Amino acid sequence: MNDRPPSAASPPPAAPTAPAGRRLESGIGHAVQYVTFALAALGLFGCGVFLYRHGGYPVSFEHVKVFTGEPEDWRSLSGIVAFDQEQLSGRGLGQLAIALFLLIPVGRVAASAVLFRRQGYKLQVGMSVLVLALLVYSLVFAR
Repeated sequence: MNDRPPSAASPPPAAPTAPAGRRLESGIGHAVQYVTFALAALGLFGCGVFLYRHGGYPVSFEHVKVFTGEPEDWRSLSGIVAFDQEQLSGRGLGQLAIALFLLIPVGRVAASAVLFRRQGYKLQVGMSVLVLALLVYSLVFAR
């Protein structure tokens, strides 16, 4: 027996939900966007601190005859983080943001590997793990 009066329209069918894999993929994409925006804000903050401290100095390129690069302490992520904790330098914050930007692809590939594993795609898991190994190797052993 129908409890509704004959004039009442039936509710519209529920919208189809995205498969779990699509939702996770979309979540990974949103996470990458948020992390990118946060790191961009950190880099801009570092630029602001640097300009606040050093913006009034006159610009001179007389001392720049040979490119020397960064100090030895600043050539690794642990050195950048340790130096920046001691003295909140704008240069250190900027370099930290850039170093963390390099880790975004690593996190994306690792999350994709987990997503492929959940979906049961063995070949994609293997390819993702291979790409992840190459990324980690290039970041750890690069000179």
